Amino acid sequence: MVVLLRDANFRIMAANASISSLGRATKEEKDMTWLLLEAGIAGLLLVFIVWWTLPKKKKEHDKTPS
Repeated sequence: MVVLLRDANFRIMAANASISSLGRATKEEKDMTWLLLEAGIAGLLLVFIVWWTLPKKKKEHDKTPS
C-alpha cells in the first residue's frame, strides 16, 4: 500500500512539473526560433531580389510595325 501511494505521489509531482513548464521556452527553443525567423526573412529577401531583377516583358502595342 505504501509503495502504491509513493508511486502515485511521484506521478502527480511529475505531472505538475511538466504542466508548470508548458508555457516556458528554453534557451535552445528561443535560439531555434530566431534562427528560423532569420532564415525565413532571408528567403523572402532572396525571392524579392530575384523577382525585382527579372527582365520585364514588353507589351505588344509598344513594338513599332515595320
